[in-house]
Amino acid sequence: METLEQIIKFWDEDSVIDSTEPGKELLKIPTLHNKYLKILVKHRLANKRINFEYSKLRKIKEEYYNGSLSQEELQENGWEPFLLNLKTKQGLERYIESDKDLIRLLEKKMHHDEAIAVRASARERPPSGWFFPFLNPLYGFFSFASASSCFNGSIISRIPLKSISL
Repeated sequence: METLEQIIKFWDEDSVIDSTEPGKELLKIPTLHNKYLKILVKHRLANKRINFEYSKLRKIKEEYYNGSLSQEELQENGWEPFLLNLKTKQGLERYIESDKDLIRLLEKKMHHDEAIAVRASARERPPSGWFFPFLNPLYGFFSFASASSCFNGSIISRIPLKSISL
């Protein structure tokens, strides 16, 4: 799976537009869309998988810190019995929030969240210097304005993809 740094590098490379060959750039659109859609889907699925893992592990860790795991479950996870008797929910939360296994899963989730956010950001904002009329690969419309004017609310015109014949 692509790292955040790789996605940013891909975007840096893919956002370079040859303004002398707009036809060639138009032909790249489906490939680029497919590339970034695959990245987005992979990270969303990984994020959901980590959410499930986190929920399961959190339940086990709560039982561990409450002292309610059986000896068999402790051995299965390779843990020693937790010797403190936590009587309050705040005490339990303190141990849960600082648990290294849960933190590791949260760090993975954060990585996928950022990859999704970068992908979404690339979709919302084309690189500065892109000039239209030309089809933005991540939007699906022609616009007769510069990229900078598109994002200050003054898009002059949008033509849906289905009305364009190549």
